[in-house]
Amino acid sequence: MYELSDGVLNLGDEKTSQYVFAPCPKAEALETYLESLANEDVLLIAAVMYGGRDFLSFGRAQPLDDMIEKFCEEGSHSLVASIAEKAPLAEYLAAGIEAYTAHGN
Repeated sequence: MYELSDGVLNLGDEKTSQYVFAPCPKAEALETYLESLANEDVLLIAAVMYGGRDFLSFGRAQPLDDMIEKFCEEGSHSLVASIAEKAPLAEYLAAGIEAYTAHGN
């Protein structure tokens, strides 16, 4: 799968490079699903995700309408890529839902 050298990941190893840069079926499926959604839905998901990230990091999130307005300027495709690349996506979304429902943003 990948090579360790003295317990350290060897990034120069071909097997490691293939492992690190291999397509991720789950990420590809997520991107396909997000691309099938209406632009408004992608905007809402991005706003909730970034609001959740801010809520986790700073204990507060910008108002949801402000977040949506901010992302209206970006194309849906770049938002899909941005959403799909977030490693703790579920954590960010859960925090965003909490921030925007429990705290009335």
